[in-house]
Amino acid sequence: MVFADKEYASAQNRIELKKGNLTGGIMCKAVKGKELTESEKLMNRVISGLRGKVERGFGTLKRDYGFSRTCSVMVIT
Repeated sequence: MVFADKEYASAQNRIELKKGNLTGGIMCKAVKGKELTESEKLMNRVISGLRGKVERGFGTLKRDYGFSRTCSVMVIT
């Protein structure tokens, strides 16, 4: 399963997920003049909660263990 925020909500991204047999966890984005349905809002809250837990883990790795995007090896002294 792939989780992503509203920035990645496009038909093309959803098609690519299906091609790779991946379950989409991309948040829904409201279009101009049309609100999200209650089920879309609920799904966004569920995805947001899951993503928050995962991102908190990455934040801990960066803050406490010196990981960064460019770090591929961690040296422990």
